[in-house]
Amino acid sequence: MRACESAFAWKTAVTLRPSIIVLPSHLHEREPERFSMLAREAGSRLVVLESEQLPLDQLARMFSSALYTPAPVRAHASSTD
Repeated sequence: MRACESAFAWKTAVTLRPSIIVLPSHLHEREPERFSMLAREAGSRLVVLESEQLPLDQLARMFSSALYTPAPVRAHASSTD
């Protein structure tokens, strides 16, 4: 586990490639698309916390769900020549 300043989040995430990126909701709300893109580029799952005072069992369920729920399948653009 590693914490970092938001200014270094992109470089840290793509360098370390964590399984999960955890963000407080107030930070995620500023740029949700950018954080989703960061998670995709780092190969990570994004977990957004509504409260930083969640019980440990609830955090464990959130992390397990993020790790073991299949990622949505994205459609690939096909070229028609």
